[in-house]
Amino acid sequence: MSLDQDQQRRLEALHELAVSHMAEQAAATEAARTAETRSAESRTAATKGASTRTRLAGSASASPRRVVWSLLSVLALLGLAGSGTFLYLRAHAPHQTGATGDINGSELLIVSNYSAGKVILNGKVLDGSPPLIVHLAVGQNTIVYSAAPFGDRTCHIAWGPTVGASIAPGDQARCGVSVAKPPIQLNGVTATNGSLGFGLTGSDLPPGMPQPVESAIDTKVAATQISFPVPAGDHIATGLGLIDAGRIASARASRQVTAVKQAFVLPPTSYAGPCTVLACPGQFIMPDQGNAGASIPPGLWRAEAPLATRWVFHAASGGVIAASTWNTNLLLQVDLVYNGGAWQIRDDATIGGSITQQVESNECNGGSDALSTALAAIGLSQGSLQIGSHSPDDITANGTGCAFNVRAGSTTKFYGAYVWRWGVLMAAEPTAHALLPNLPVASPAEIAAVGGISFG
Repeated sequence: MSLDQDQQRRLEALHELAVSHMAEQAAATEAARTAETRSAESRTAATKGASTRTRLAGSASASPRRVVWSLLSVLALLGLAGSGTFLYLRAHAPHQTGATGDINGSELLIVSNYSAGKVILNGKVLDGSPPLIVHLAVGQNTIVYSAAPFGDRTCHIAWGPTVGASIAPGDQARCGVSVAKPPIQLNGVTATNGSLGFGLTGSDLPPGMPQPVESAIDTKVAATQISFPVPAGDHIATGLGLIDAGRIASARASRQVTAVKQAFVLPPTSYAGPCTVLACPGQFIMPDQGNAGASIPPGLWRAEAPLATRWVFHAASGGVIAASTWNTNLLLQVDLVYNGGAWQIRDDATIGGSITQQVESNECNGGSDALSTALAAIGLSQGSLQIGSHSPDDITANGTGCAFNVRAGSTTKFYGAYVWRWGVLMAAEPTAHALLPNLPVASPAEIAAVGGISFG
């Protein structure tokens, strides 16, 4: 699926909003954790032994071949690195609602990662569910998002025709507005004041409700195994870690073997980031984000879970002959539907990236990490580089992998092209080989399997 300019602007605005929200969520979580720690210390002093446990909470998608010039790990985290299934779905038509005498310039877009609920503006229940456009009144506005079974969320926003919109100081840790340039439009109405996102997480659910959901996600992911034939002559990872300047222990397969991708959800004890299971919101739901004709069921919730994957290589007899290191720089987006008091996983590729598709198509993340490690070892920091990436057009036929192209900032200085396939980082042409001579050299077949190393 290709994106027109208006869709791209909306996605960029949602990206900014998601970054802002995740930062605010992390700050709020840290504050809560600090308060909880102090409380626990107080209780421990009084009772000689109380304890607490705190849960904190992209991927590039299977998509048409595309070049991405950006910080790949950040884009993958937000699920915006690809086009197609992971840019998600077509929502119900948004509503524009406001009181009589709406003022031009007072428009604000309300978005959420849950396709249900009501928006209450200054005490008035508005028609429809997010995404929708509301008109702010002059002065202080109270916006409540009420979406059972989640708890209500409230934001206070001041607005005036000459000063624009601003979040009340006490709400800045949990409410954030992102303003796109040019502003987002929905049904011909411009969101002049930007977007207010209500990102719902497991902490917004009643006590006891998140745990069964977490268990269901764990079980679903663990049961997801994808296999590909590895042609004889391809490099495969044979060790479980990086060695000397980003080089990964590898060997060429002497005969065809089978690569099986394993996946599991990282528990909080193994994940240092803020987005443990259900603790970060998934992508905000907007129109025109997915496959033509797809519809969103009422009550669909987009959540996230940290994911680890690796390749395990099997001989024809079925025995394991090698395995790659675990790639843990991944976030899985999970669609859940609320039906009669329980959440069910909606693993449907027609409305978004299925779990299998996401596990299958996350290869660029691991390759980006390995390449950044290798370049940093010779004094080239990722902040000074532009890294282009693309995946093969047909994963089913070619297996997974990525090609990378590295340049210095906006200049034409070239730092080589690389191939990432079966858990191995390889030099794909002379510049890369001269810069990182410890890397194995990709064969023409391996280069062709990832769609070549020509970048537009």
